[in-house]
Amino acid sequence: MSFQEIQSSIEPVFLSPSWASMGVTTVPANVNAPTGSEFVRLNIFIPASQIDEFGGAIDVGFVELNVFTLSGQGEKRMYEICDSLDVLLNGKTLGPVQFGKSTLTKIGLDPQDSQLWRCDYIVPFTSPTTL
Repeated sequence: MSFQEIQSSIEPVFLSPSWASMGVTTVPANVNAPTGSEFVRLNIFIPASQIDEFGGAIDVGFVELNVFTLSGQGEKRMYEICDSLDVLLNGKTLGPVQFGKSTLTKIGLDPQDSQLWRCDYIVPFTSPTTL
């Protein structure tokens, strides 16, 4: 499966009504992010293709979402956003993309905008491919 096909399976989830209700802007990794307001930066990584246990080829990768919330507000909003991401991605299947269990890493104040606090939400995925 091509990177573009995987991307096309993942990105529409951020247009869903449940995500829109969070009121959080989502931007691709190569787009300038808004300053002084919360947002999520989407990164999709496909580091390797491998043979699965049934002899088929799969892409193994992960989605990293950098979650930025206003600093000095506590962690409640960060957890609300990450809980919503879990509902959308954790253990789910989007087209041919199968997600695993998510992890969360607290990063701290963003060095580029001290008004923002950052954490990284990461969820691995697999998708069928050809070698």
